[in-house]
Amino acid sequence: MKKPTSHRKTTVTGGGRFIPPTIEELDAVLTHYEFIDMIGQGGMGAVYKARQPGLDRLVAIKILPTTLDEPEMHFSERFKREAKAMARLSHSNIVSVYDFGVTADAQFYIVMEFTEGTELHKLIRSRQVTQEKVLQWAPQICSALAYAHSKGLIHRDIKPANILIDEEEQVKVVDFGLAKFTGDANQTQLTKTNVTMGSPDYFAPECLQDDVELDGRADLYAVGVLIYEMLTGTVPRGAWQAPSAINPDIDERFDDLVVEAMDPNRDTRIQTAEEIGSRLVEIRNDPGVDADHRKINLMTGPVPIRKPSRHTTAIAPGSGARPKRSMVTGPVPVRQETAPVEPESGEISQRPPSSGMVKPAPRSAPHPLPIFLGVFAAAAIIGTLLYVFSR
Repeated sequence: MKKPTSHRKTTVTGGGRFIPPTIEELDAVLTHYEFIDMIGQGGMGAVYKARQPGLDRLVAIKILPTTLDEPEMHFSERFKREAKAMARLSHSNIVSVYDFGVTADAQFYIVMEFTEGTELHKLIRSRQVTQEKVLQWAPQICSALAYAHSKGLIHRDIKPANILIDEEEQVKVVDFGLAKFTGDANQTQLTKTNVTMGSPDYFAPECLQDDVELDGRADLYAVGVLIYEMLTGTVPRGAWQAPSAINPDIDERFDDLVVEAMDPNRDTRIQTAEEIGSRLVEIRNDPGVDADHRKINLMTGPVPIRKPSRHTTAIAPGSGARPKRSMVTGPVPVRQETAPVEPESGEISQRPPSSGMVKPAPRSAPHPLPIFLGVFAAAAIIGTLLYVFSR
């Protein structure tokens, strides 16, 4: 590849702002591609839409800010790791890697599958996520992670900005820049030199402990946060409320799923992405009385908490059991449930539907005979009075 006579590398200003290369500069160093536009930018680099003329296809090309490659940060090592990690993966819900390399002026790049879609982050902020969409998209995220975990790869940065939804509503998990292979001590050191990478709202507690070897369960914690955010429009912080306490239209089975996925103790947390996915499919296939999956209204104020359903675990008074805690900061509110009264022999049980909401019995229509007799009696009295006064 011919090196251009003049080219500005990716730079970082004194304030730490990354300045990505221009389209013209990239055309000069990556001559096998025709750059069209920059479609994303962040601390880990910039992503461009380009065309690969030889194969007549669109691609996404990620460029690393080379001037950030300080010894303690290891940006270039992570960049190489992302390319190699993604190249090992072949899954319909994970963006594919086509090529990887270094330009003549020492800029790292990854050529990836181009997905015409929208970040989940934008869909959440624009209130376009319904329960139906959660049950359609979240199992695909779990399928992608289950596959990556089976290959020994942890994503470590699951968040809405790294989830794309394409025009056919297929999920694509992107940005494996913080990915780590389980059991690789050398890679662990790349992100444990007094620098914590990733998005704090989605951190599992063990991510903040230097002496803990991470595994796929850290991703599952982030999935719990992600599902909560998709359902409610907010991330769970502090003593957060159960999703159905924020909005009564949310299926209460999500409450238990989120709490178990976000268990701060990874040994009692949900253990596999397959389990989360299967429970989501169970909710989707058995929606109960909430079959319409109405759109979540994020503009409403506090709403009354529904009566617990059969999916809610009650804590018996005096049992010594403690409510589970949200993240590492506070307890999760747990609704108290009164055990249902079993009917006596021969009686018919009038149990409420699974939503915990009791529907009033319909009123029966009045019988026409009493009405007819009343009208007849009134007519007779009026006739008698008219006869008496006429005389």
